[in-house]
Amino acid sequence: MGVSLIEDLPQEVLDNVLAGLTLPEICNLRICSRKMGVKTAQPRYKAHFRRTKVGLERAQLALFVGITKNQGLGCIVEDLTLEGMLAKSSVSWPYQHDVQSPLRLSTSKSKACIALLSEALCNIQSANGDVRRLRSLTLRVVDARERIHSWYDPTRFVVIRDRWRPIWNCASTSFNIAISALAESGTSVEQMRILDNNSEQRGSLASNTLHMVMQRKQIRTAMPLRALKQLSLSLSDPDVSSQLLGLRFALEACPELKALALHQFSIGAKYLSNTQYTPAARCGIREFWKLPESAEENLTCVFGSALSARTLPRLKSLRLDGVYTTGEDLIRFVQRTTPHSLRLQQIKLVTGSYAALFDYCTAQTSPITTLDLKNLYEGALKVTFDSTDSYDLRSEGGAIRNAISYHTASPPRTRFEIEPMIQQLYGPF
Repeated sequence: MGVSLIEDLPQEVLDNVLAGLTLPEICNLRICSRKMGVKTAQPRYKAHFRRTKVGLERAQLALFVGITKNQGLGCIVEDLTLEGMLAKSSVSWPYQHDVQSPLRLSTSKSKACIALLSEALCNIQSANGDVRRLRSLTLRVVDARERIHSWYDPTRFVVIRDRWRPIWNCASTSFNIAISALAESGTSVEQMRILDNNSEQRGSLASNTLHMVMQRKQIRTAMPLRALKQLSLSLSDPDVSSQLLGLRFALEACPELKALALHQFSIGAKYLSNTQYTPAARCGIREFWKLPESAEENLTCVFGSALSARTLPRLKSLRLDGVYTTGEDLIRFVQRTTPHSLRLQQIKLVTGSYAALFDYCTAQTSPITTLDLKNLYEGALKVTFDSTDSYDLRSEGGAIRNAISYHTASPPRTRFEIEPMIQQLYGPF
């Protein structure tokens, strides 16, 4: 009985085998023989390269450089996911070590990663006649630390702020590497998603990091986001900072932007310094929703800073989630960006009301054709829409011109209603 070789399998059977293998496993399979190399260079195999996931570690980036050299298959990448790696060694105890962990954007490791990623992107550009642009770039953080799920106790805040500071730092470092490499290589991107998938992970980009990176002369000159059409961004404020102009610089760098999704991750009063709360203090569930007035004013500056931009892109779609702002700033932003589709969720107006915005949205001359509203607040009062007698309202088509009437009241809250929202909005548990 003769020896049966995998390379003798019918192509459709081999394709099914390839579908269950990782990219390194397929690479090993290809070098078994010349015949296997030819048979695995099929559309299913190439799909692994069109959607490529690369860890922001020197070893993985060096492998990425290797598959993009000499016009290799790595040059056909269209959707690139970059993953900041938070290794098991990053865990520390007690938690105070995490609180004090400093943020250093420029290190020998980050410089090496920038150089490698830039080289790979340059290889892609050269292989495609300097006209290749990435369809999408996704930035994620992978947390490989142990005992993650055992840290969460809803009555203690230390796990939310102190244990997740390394994630914020990793997100900041990863963003700096990605933007710097785009600038050095001259690569353009059509869609960018930055830590925006809360259903899979928790983590956000600190507002002051966005400011520090986007205001650098090298970045502003290269304009790596000049061709960006869609931007999905999750911002956070681990500390109340005065460096809140990052959103302004980001929007100024995206003149062609058509869709913006912005999520603002905020932390409660006891997560801020100089408050009455201490790290080990137990507190009621309502304390998750309290912010001192000074903190709310700072949080409104994150979104309000965008209004100081010289120009704002004309949008087709605008989604705001968890944003702290004022009634005046919100309507000014909507008027300047003229979106066709507007979605507002978990928005808190520190001052002002939604009346002027609703009048603008329903006017006959308004460009808005789709309106999706959910969980809106005027101060501590929650908006209830009279037409639906609920906190939600969706309007489109001919109904978009109907006047919107609403009233506000203190929302009833129970522990079971609030905790899922906390997990969704306020961090990785």
